[in-house]
Amino acid sequence: MSNSTQKQMAKGAVWMILFKLVERGLGLISTLILARLLAPQDFGVVAMALSFIAMAELLSAFSFDTAIIQNQSATPAHYNSAWTCSFLLGIGITLLMIAMAYPIAAFYRSPELMWVVIALAFGPLFTGAQNIGVVAFLKELDFRKEFRFQVSRKLISFAIVVPLAFAFRSYWALVAGILVSKLAGTVISYLMHPYRPRLDLSKARELFNFSRWLLINNFAGFFKERSADFFIGRISGPQALGTYNIAYELAHLPTTEIGAPINRALLPGFARLDQPTD
Repeated sequence: MSNSTQKQMAKGAVWMILFKLVERGLGLISTLILARLLAPQDFGVVAMALSFIAMAELLSAFSFDTAIIQNQSATPAHYNSAWTCSFLLGIGITLLMIAMAYPIAAFYRSPELMWVVIALAFGPLFTGAQNIGVVAFLKELDFRKEFRFQVSRKLISFAIVVPLAFAFRSYWALVAGILVSKLAGTVISYLMHPYRPRLDLSKARELFNFSRWLLINNFAGFFKERSADFFIGRISGPQALGTYNIAYELAHLPTTEIGAPINRALLPGFARLDQPTD
């Protein structure tokens, strides 16, 4: 590995850690404000909806961006296929969650949950439409742009959810914050990168062959982190689940994840290493 690549990876790790600190800082401030303005039940209602939506989103968690970063000879067809697969999966998950909104509300015995699920169901659609071109920020080790891209989404979400919480004192402020963050990420992705994807499935099989193992890992991580939401929400209701989620969030904010942002910076650098020859 060249010295220039090593320096870029080191700078990238710093940028990604800085992003995590900013993200956690905004998260701490917003959590403290929202905990004062909203009732635990409000957090519980949103957590109930997200538990099923997050599980459905795993169907699209093939990490196509990782496949493109790993493939140093990726062509526009790879980018277009990755975007097309993500977009189609996003549409499918949105329709599935809208259809499942009533059964989910019945499962938790919370009628108000149906409209929350329907609203949040559009999140995967927004995410699936995001410009695949922003993957180039990591692939080309341009971590400054990656930092700007990630932080801008968080700032917009923070600027929306806190005023709405003051205005409405309702879980709809949380719903709006989640949707605005995802929609802002998609809009910003097209503003920050000139690439314009188009429908193309020519490289879909190749992408799925690489990413299927990442899907298994994502499933394991989900059930490790979110399985308690199903049991607490079903047995104890939204107030208990909301209290649990607030406590969980506050408990994990000080222990900022350092490994994940460092790995995010190291992956594209290691992908540039020459493959061993026989």
